[in-house]
Amino acid sequence: MSKAPTTEELAEWRRLYEAATPGEWVIAYGFVTSNDPYIAASRGPQHDMEVVFSGSCYSDLSVEDQDRDFTIAAHNEIVPRLLDLVERWRPIVEAAEKPAPRLYAAEDAFFRANVKKWLAEGHEGWWAVIKGDEHWIFGDVEVAYRRALATWQSQEFLMRQITPKEEVLVMASRPTTSYWVEWDASVDV
Repeated sequence: MSKAPTTEELAEWRRLYEAATPGEWVIAYGFVTSNDPYIAASRGPQHDMEVVFSGSCYSDLSVEDQDRDFTIAAHNEIVPRLLDLVERWRPIVEAAEKPAPRLYAAEDAFFRANVKKWLAEGHEGWWAVIKGDEHWIFGDVEVAYRRALATWQSQEFLMRQITPKEEVLVMASRPTTSYWVEWDASVDV
């Protein structure tokens, strides 16, 4: 996946676009002694056409119709609209390219540090409720959830089932690839 253009790249692209011959570019015919089509810039109804590019000026250069059409469309519509869109969406793209903060990192670390001990104590299948380094262990998920809500009310907390092996779906609030992660409590983490 390509990265968002830098501020410097966008500024250079805008400079190049604005330095090109101004006006709407069109196909015109009959440049100098040739009747070949060429690209010209229209400066408005009261002005003459200004030649931007002509394939007939160079003996070894042949401009195909589709290339000429693309060049005109790129100058008149594609480049200015894309530059505007990129500049407008750039902050969002930059934010999406940054790694997402790990939610519940402290709670997850606490769980991982204690899961082997809890398994050894016979708590397999029970639920750990964790906020910071404060925790409880309950055999019933509903009891665990109600106790956490009563204690921390609208604050966030982590609930994880104590198992020797667990599949975790990793997701984010922004577009990302979700995948399954499997960890084994018998392996040091």
